[in-house]
Amino acid sequence: MVDNKVEKVKLSKLFTTSFFVSIFIIGSGHVAFPIYKKRFVEDNKWMDQQEMMDIMVISQCSPGAIAVNMAVALGYKMAGLAGSLAMVFGTLLPPLIFVTFIQIFYSSFVGNPILAAMFKGMNAAVAAVLINVVISMFADIKQYKIISYILIAISFSLVYFLKINVAYVVLAGIVVACILSWGIKK
Repeated sequence: MVDNKVEKVKLSKLFTTSFFVSIFIIGSGHVAFPIYKKRFVEDNKWMDQQEMMDIMVISQCSPGAIAVNMAVALGYKMAGLAGSLAMVFGTLLPPLIFVTFIQIFYSSFVGNPILAAMFKGMNAAVAAVLINVVISMFADIKQYKIISYILIAISFSLVYFLKINVAYVVLAGIVVACILSWGIKK
């Protein structure tokens, strides 16, 4: 059910927010998180920090593109199904326009050194934004800090050093979280 506080959020505002975010995310949905956080938590105060973190985690764990998953969850939280549709459309429209533009003018883009340099610069910007996301997620761990840090270090080690498939690490993380949650409730 949608909160009374957020029922007054206009669909056009949700659409333009997701459209704006989608224009500026180069890389993955992780890049969208700080922008959505700024808009939804800091600027408009539509939700608190913990709700935003919960939506980020759910978006990462759900199948599909993280940016679209976040749009669905945020839109639904703010205005139900109509909000989800508005935000998904706003999220998908910029890439659709961009890919169509590239397809039309592909022959003039191939081999252009200026565009190649521009995309290399974007890679650096994406890396900086992802580092910012990781730092903000670390800062937001309030409860069970030691366990959280240990699990993060173990997960990183399993994937980076031992080359274990990320899917197995995520599944193991779900099992560990369920066990820890069950143990805490008892």
